[in-house]
Amino acid sequence: MQPTIPPVLPGTDRQSDETDPATPIGAPMSAPMQTYAPPVSIDSPGGIAEREGVRCLDALRALLDRPVPQCLTLDFSSSSARELVAQALGRGEVEVVCAHRPEFSVRETRLTGVWWVVDERGERLEVASIPVCVSRIAAAVAAERLREVDDWGAALGARAVCAELGAAHDGWCRGDAPRVINLSLSPRGPADPPMLEQVLGRGPVAILSRGYGSCRIESTRLRHCWWVAHFNPEGRAVLETLELAEVPSAALATAEDIADAAPRLDEILAVLR
Repeated sequence: MQPTIPPVLPGTDRQSDETDPATPIGAPMSAPMQTYAPPVSIDSPGGIAEREGVRCLDALRALLDRPVPQCLTLDFSSSSARELVAQALGRGEVEVVCAHRPEFSVRETRLTGVWWVVDERGERLEVASIPVCVSRIAAAVAAERLREVDDWGAALGARAVCAELGAAHDGWCRGDAPRVINLSLSPRGPADPPMLEQVLGRGPVAILSRGYGSCRIESTRLRHCWWVAHFNPEGRAVLETLELAEVPSAALATAEDIADAAPRLDEILAVLR
């Protein structure tokens, strides 16, 4: 059986699973965000399982003193040890899923920049702005150039957006600063959204970020191009963009976030010792 992302267990803050990150962009989102708070208590299994869980967290703590990215393979001898680590790390603001790959999931933990990754290789913790597998999967099935359209019809707004996007994409390379096209400010008639959908399509990767407000990100069929939509608390889209980036910045942990993870993990370990 393939492993799955551990749930938030009793004794921790909870985050709703009612919002499915695979839902197409533009759907209302109102699931609450779990923010960091030092754990008051953690249900401890005691004995060997507790010692194994603490050793895993100690190994993660050592990685946090090293340059990113870092990876820690998870291979627990008991479900109790796994549950202890899952409970201690909790769940954070960002989740990633991949269409047609149910074994794949990436979920940020309570420690920003520490990710619980599940794929065909098993389970691991990664310390990074975002696991590299996210951009790799999105790029692997995407095209190098926009598809050509013979007849734009009345979709003149979509034609202008695609012309701007094509020119920006031709000049963009990995490592460059992101390029953003604001769709909310672009003239749009009834024919434009379906035409953009036809030209760009949907790629396999969907990211849901519940930082300051909610943000849904989806890969397109154009390499390094993403749909990005920001929502207010009522679930209404307030900003829609196309972004050229390896992964849009709304999903990334900053260097400052990752630096904060070490003292936060120290607090968690202090509770367990």
